[in-house]
Amino acid sequence: GRESRSLLMHTTPRDAPLEVWDEAAVREKYGVPPWKVSQWKAAAGEMGESSDNLPGVYRIGPVGAKAILGVYGTLV
Repeated sequence: GRESRSLLMHTTPRDAPLEVWDEAAVREKYGVPPWKVSQWKAAAGEMGESSDNLPGVYRIGPVGAKAILGVYGTLV
């Protein structure tokens, strides 16, 4: 079969090189696969991260977002 491969480009501080994370690295950081990071960020809001204009859902946070996506699979 055909191998599926997901990557996430992670922005870093201005002087650091761009990082590219494989699926395992994304799961380690966020607890969800790469294709769910945008939903995780929409629910959790990344603490101290305002550049994406996703404030998160009140009182959900990163752990709650991971749990919701783990149980329901999606926010939509």
